[in-house]
Amino acid sequence: MYSIEDGRTGRIQVLSSAGDELLVSRALADGFFPARCHLPTTGLRIGQWGRTSDLLSEERARHARSLAPTLFQRHILTGYQLSMQRHHGAVLAGDVDMELSQVSELRGNVACSFDMQLTPMLTWGLDGSRSTGTWLTRFQIFEPGWQIISAFALSTGTLQDWHGRVFRFDNAPTYIEKNWGSAFPSRWFWLQCNVFDEIREQTPASWPSESDTPLAMTGVGARRELCWPGQPGRVLTTETIGMIAFHWRGLFWEVCTLELSFHSLECSMGAMAH
Repeated sequence: MYSIEDGRTGRIQVLSSAGDELLVSRALADGFFPARCHLPTTGLRIGQWGRTSDLLSEERARHARSLAPTLFQRHILTGYQLSMQRHHGAVLAGDVDMELSQVSELRGNVACSFDMQLTPMLTWGLDGSRSTGTWLTRFQIFEPGWQIISAFALSTGTLQDWHGRVFRFDNAPTYIEKNWGSAFPSRWFWLQCNVFDEIREQTPASWPSESDTPLAMTGVGARRELCWPGQPGRVLTTETIGMIAFHWRGLFWEVCTLELSFHSLECSMGAMAH
């Protein structure tokens, strides 16, 4: 997971495969580049340069940009870049924030590195990506904002963790989203699943088209703020919302509600899991 604060300072966070360890990088000052700094492209393309080679040290703050994979791996020692086609990055051991991290050991000079090819299969909705929060999102009235970038994608590549273990995967199911704003909801939950064992057994080994993709389920509920358009600090009111949506072999179902009971949710989470 990547986080950006004040449009400049960011961190890289990596959760272990067992979910019991968390690696957090030191704050990466400057070096963040959003999509507008790139040549025209479709979908997502962001990144951040942290520690770089001497060759790029003077360019880090003002001229950070997408690099060819070989150049990125050679010159970006701590940092990442992410597009809808490729995702890679690394964190040097010296750039790990040990106060925020929950890791038992760090082996080697590189605490974590990853490189994977992405094949997007589903964005959000049908006929191309649309706003998860409806067209009202463009007015920046929701606090926070939320967008599902890929409800289902396939990743092929490697990840090396801080124990020196290398994980190799081929066509691994993948999910990508982004959140933005100046405040989290006061209460919220989030569910997402795109791997169901019984359904996966009936699915082709490769998914050549959207109509062949398996089931992808997303559910969310939140108590969030409504603000004046473009003014996140001026709160008008709060609202409690909920949504559950399904992609299934070229079809899309979405059910939303503005009346969500968190008490009933807490009582029924076990039933929903089954």
